[in-house]
Amino acid sequence: MIRIGLSHFLTFLVVAAMAFIMAPVSMAQLAPSKALPDSIRNRLFPPQIGLPSDQGDASSFGGTIDGNGRAKRVVGDQLTTPNRGLTIPYWSDSFSYRGITYKYDMVGTDPKRGSATTIVETVIIPMRFVFENGLVFDAATDLTDGQTSVQGMINSPVFQNYDFTSGGTHVGNTQYGDAFQRANFWDSVSRKSRNYHVLLGQPTVAPAFEVFVPNSLVTFIPEGNGDVLPQIDEDFLQQATLDALAQANISPQKLAIVDWGNVFGTITLGYHRNRPATVGVQTYIATSYHPRIPFFRFQDIAVFSHEVLEWLDDPFSDDNFTPGWDPVFNSYPRCLSQVTDDWLEVGDVFEFTP
Repeated sequence: MIRIGLSHFLTFLVVAAMAFIMAPVSMAQLAPSKALPDSIRNRLFPPQIGLPSDQGDASSFGGTIDGNGRAKRVVGDQLTTPNRGLTIPYWSDSFSYRGITYKYDMVGTDPKRGSATTIVETVIIPMRFVFENGLVFDAATDLTDGQTSVQGMINSPVFQNYDFTSGGTHVGNTQYGDAFQRANFWDSVSRKSRNYHVLLGQPTVAPAFEVFVPNSLVTFIPEGNGDVLPQIDEDFLQQATLDALAQANISPQKLAIVDWGNVFGTITLGYHRNRPATVGVQTYIATSYHPRIPFFRFQDIAVFSHEVLEWLDDPFSDDNFTPGWDPVFNSYPRCLSQVTDDWLEVGDVFEFTP
């Protein structure tokens, strides 16, 4: 995980990614090991996880529905810091470990307080990159494996219901993020909050935001199928993302999703962050979307689904801390989460999982 300012990243070691694209490299060859040199190990870091929920019906109005089916509005700030102003619905709690108290904020409502369904309205902003050499990559119109990246995200279990089972336990027919969160708090959900949900409203799609990219700020990497994958200067891509958000002028009570399409940065494939809005704090996700190329594991909604879970469990970025963690199936003398300041990056733990 690489940190730039107040951000969370789906990290991406560029050399390893090129190896995925350019040559048949097994995951075992690229998995981290204790023999990794510090110069590489300190650049690496983790994406993905998925889980499950219960049936539950909720209209897309961006509030909550209590256990009796009555609608009630939750305006993000009721449970925590009042200086955030308008933002997404969220709740706060804490836990103690070895004498240290860790506070955290998460999207939705506290599952310990009973069943409630939170719906966060969403807006997708597709990006259109016009390159100096004449190539155009448009997330709104380019087809990736038969559909646009916008369609691919909307048609996926991130927005559509799927029947999820975790460790042999059926946790529901619901969206990916909701399933994950229900499983996280299954002790509460299974006993007294069976109709607990945190859902994404079906997205509206904003007009594509066009960006001109000079030759000096992009490298075109062969995908191995006759196509190329643009790798754009990280600072330029981040600024273009902020410009797209500014133009779209989305309410901070909605989740903004900036869709880069089949494009990525020199450091990241995607990230979740927040930015100050006129009347509050806007949380957002920036994500790439890639074709199903052999030996390239960040295909389809791999990046987007990763960032949705991290946004769900740490919406305000850099706000939630942990005692430390390592990627699953790996152990190191010191927790690798130190690379990300021990943030609660729930996807990163799984980044090296085949």
